[in-house]
Amino acid sequence: LLSNVGWAGDAVDVQYSYWRSANPASLIEVKNQPLENWQQVTQLASYGFDDAEYWIKLDIENRGPQPVSRIFRFVHPVLDEVDIYHFTDNLLINEWHLGDAVPGMVRDVHEKNPAFKLTISPKQLSQVYIRVAGINAMVLTMEVLDDSQHDALVQSSILIAGLVYGILLVMALYNLSLAVSIFDRAYLYYVAYVLCFIAFVLAVSGDGYYFLWPRWPGFNSVAVPLFSGLLMIPSLLFPLYFLDIKRHAPQISRLIKWAVVIGVLYLICIPFMGLATALKVINVYSVLVSAMMLIVGVYLSIKKVPFAVIYTLAWCSLMAGLVLLPLSSLGFIESNTFTRNASFLGGVIEVIVLSLALAQRFRNERSAKIELIQHVLTAKSEAANNLKMFEELFELAPVGIFRFKINGELVAVNPALTKLLGFKDATGLLKQGNSIRGYFDNGLSMAREVLRKGYVIDRESTLTTTKGEERTCSISMRVQTQHKDHYVEGYVTDI
Repeated sequence: LLSNVGWAGDAVDVQYSYWRSANPASLIEVKNQPLENWQQVTQLASYGFDDAEYWIKLDIENRGPQPVSRIFRFVHPVLDEVDIYHFTDNLLINEWHLGDAVPGMVRDVHEKNPAFKLTISPKQLSQVYIRVAGINAMVLTMEVLDDSQHDALVQSSILIAGLVYGILLVMALYNLSLAVSIFDRAYLYYVAYVLCFIAFVLAVSGDGYYFLWPRWPGFNSVAVPLFSGLLMIPSLLFPLYFLDIKRHAPQISRLIKWAVVIGVLYLICIPFMGLATALKVINVYSVLVSAMMLIVGVYLSIKKVPFAVIYTLAWCSLMAGLVLLPLSSLGFIESNTFTRNASFLGGVIEVIVLSLALAQRFRNERSAKIELIQHVLTAKSEAANNLKMFEELFELAPVGIFRFKINGELVAVNPALTKLLGFKDATGLLKQGNSIRGYFDNGLSMAREVLRKGYVIDRESTLTTTKGEERTCSISMRVQTQHKDHYVEGYVTDI
């Protein structure tokens, strides 16, 4: 990295200055600007979203005895229009027209960031004027590198990009296979989040325009606001189902759903609001959503919702990565390979942590299901044993037992009642239905009473058998409910 004094032992000295032009300016107008209009700085920085043009002037001097070559490189890959004019002795030596909104762009330096290479003769003083315009953030921080430094930087950038995309794709495909097999919404939204994050990284890192769609600058212009908006939707829906927020915090669940609706409306309105406005809107929206989900994660962690702590830590790793890039661009911390790629590395850490949390959640749910199945099997076994015991008691009981439906259908009698009424077997008795009341002298009144009160306890009655024998009995009945059906169950004791 080079400030206005250069790096130690380097013969090249670079002075930075910039001029903000509210209206489009020609190169001649820029060169004729009075000196006081130029803001001299030790290093260029980020100037936010600005519709104005920014003109950068580099005063470059080679104080050494040998010619040197230097590559001047913007650290931010997403700049729409970058026009570069190289002057020596007030003569235009060369010019380059770069930027991800320039159709048919020819790169003098083969890399995704806007960059150009100068060879500076000994004792030579050169000036470079650079015009930067567009709808993206004016992150104008530059690096000055020799060939070996640039090659090492590009190689490390490619290795990191390969690592990032490789891990993200593996996580997406692995969890997609699980999502298809178990059809869990948390897995589906996780996969959608990872895929949208890959698209977002391709757009904001310049990899998409450099490797995938170099011939479509129009699509590239809309890629950042489009993929940023798409990323917001699964980033909201994933924790909604992963943390089961609807059950643990219904009001927060409704708030998240409204945030999703706003995100969908944003995507629909992109063609109508314009790309510049869309970028500003999505930046504000993403900041609000990020803050909201961080607060939600902390709140659910305090409530001890399962996996809320892991989700919050994963989200914090992404937030930390996103904060490091602007801090390094503004010069608050050192700009190096790590800080330039911190947002992507933070995203990778988040994706891995959430994938591990999903796997643990799946194992917990599977263990709970296995435990439930074992409980059900045990309960069925106990129920079968109880049923067998009940059937034995029913068959061997010394008192008569019966069961009626409310409509009068007799559905069960035991051998003791069959014998007491004088029947040879239960088949004939079951056909009697309501007429069984006729065997008791007060059968009709007892039937009305049990329907009215729900029970009859120890009511004395005279029973006349099929053989004409009279027996004094005690009858108890009660209305029971089973599977929403009502029954009258009771027993008859010969006293």
